[in-house]
Amino acid sequence: MSSALLGILLIQVYWFNESLQRSKEQFNMQIQKVLDNVEKTVEEDEVLFFVNQMHSLEKEGRGDKSKELLSFGYYQKNNENNDITIYSNNIISEDLIVPPAFFDNKDTVRISNYSSKRVLEVYKGLTIDKAGIQKSAMPDISEKRSNDLKALDKVQFEIALKDIAATYPVQKRISVEKLRKLLDRELKILGIKAPFEFSIFSNGLSTKVKTENFEFCRDNTFGHPIFVDNDGKTTYQLMVTFPSKKKWLIQEILGISLLSILLTFIVVFSYLKTLKQLNNQRKISEIKTDFINNMTHEFKTPIATINLALDAIKNPKVIHDEEKVKRYVQMIREENKRMNAQVENVLRISKLEKNEIELVKESVDIHHLIQNAVQHLQLIANEREAVISLNLQAQRSFASANEDHMTNVIINLIDNALKYSPEKPIINISSVNEGNEIVIKVSDRGMGMTKIVQKRVFEKFYREHTGDIHNVKGHGLGLAYVQKIIDEHDGKVFVDSEKDKGSTFTIRLKVLSF
Repeated sequence: MSSALLGILLIQVYWFNESLQRSKEQFNMQIQKVLDNVEKTVEEDEVLFFVNQMHSLEKEGRGDKSKELLSFGYYQKNNENNDITIYSNNIISEDLIVPPAFFDNKDTVRISNYSSKRVLEVYKGLTIDKAGIQKSAMPDISEKRSNDLKALDKVQFEIALKDIAATYPVQKRISVEKLRKLLDRELKILGIKAPFEFSIFSNGLSTKVKTENFEFCRDNTFGHPIFVDNDGKTTYQLMVTFPSKKKWLIQEILGISLLSILLTFIVVFSYLKTLKQLNNQRKISEIKTDFINNMTHEFKTPIATINLALDAIKNPKVIHDEEKVKRYVQMIREENKRMNAQVENVLRISKLEKNEIELVKESVDIHHLIQNAVQHLQLIANEREAVISLNLQAQRSFASANEDHMTNVIINLIDNALKYSPEKPIINISSVNEGNEIVIKVSDRGMGMTKIVQKRVFEKFYREHTGDIHNVKGHGLGLAYVQKIIDEHDGKVFVDSEKDKGSTFTIRLKVLSF
């Protein structure tokens, strides 16, 4: 599972990088197309501007005498009706004298202007003798047309312009505003909305035609030649940079990437959840084994004691001694009672988990319960030479509770304090009122607990391992039972402990108002 998941993650990373790379390549191609279109538009606009200026000169009469440059004709006869069609076309060249101010030049420049004069004549039913067409015949249809040949003007003017414009400073050939509009238009056509900055470089140096925030960056800047001369050479380079190029590219694939990340997260979450369940199952298995070992140990001692007592009673010297028999019978009864208590403890927890125990609550004096619990454990406390002090200061000590189960809760807490304390345990039990609650604290100066143990101490079957699993008798049900009972009473129980300095268990219950 780990290998498969790692493979999926690596594939996702590879796919993301590949998508980003493809998006980057497509972006680069689109930008080069944009720059190419802008370069063509700039040069075409420059040529057309001067062509229009040239035609204005023509209207002002700055031309020399026109001359016929090319002439050709067309003749066709229709044999069915004797219709004759005659077409002629003459291309005329007129030289224009361009003054020095037009190009900011010192000398005048001659540029030719081309025009076309076309004539179409149709003779219907014309008879032709041996001498040719009758001279007196007039065409039935006659059309004459004349127009400028702007395409020829543009071509020949463009050649001349490139030579002349090469001497111009670049800021007179294109403005920042116009260049920005052209770039913005071409980028929008391709759906690119990334912010950009630009500059025109000349021989590797930035010119005045640039935006304020332009900064050259090798990864984000694109270049394209501009203002190419008649020899296909130029000193100018249009540079466009995209400061947020990577961010924009990521945004382009963000939608599908987020979906992929979401699905991968679900897989990873499911994997971790499975691992957690496997780990919990392992812990449960360990707890189960631990519980069985503890229960076996707990039963082994009383069973051995009972067997020894029975063997002793069978002895002829003892069976007739009534006092010894009574003592051994009492031992058997006590050990049997002890085993029964262990079984009842397990069954009690099981029933509480299944909500099979109905707690009958009544008004009880918590102080009275505490005193009964201390009295119940007094013999064990005396055997351990323990000191149990009571500091019951709560003025309101009555609460709605089940007397038996709440007594067992106090007993469990005191019993734990006795078990996990070194020689001569010192235990303090106190009570105070806080608001409408009674706060009961059971403190000891025992071995204490780490923060990790404190988080799990109320879990069922949990016991802290201290090397010898049976150094303290029990099977991890006491505190789980305490928390369950307190929860059933709508109260709270928590522990505050420090390793080797002792523990304090605190119970909060709502008191009754009279």
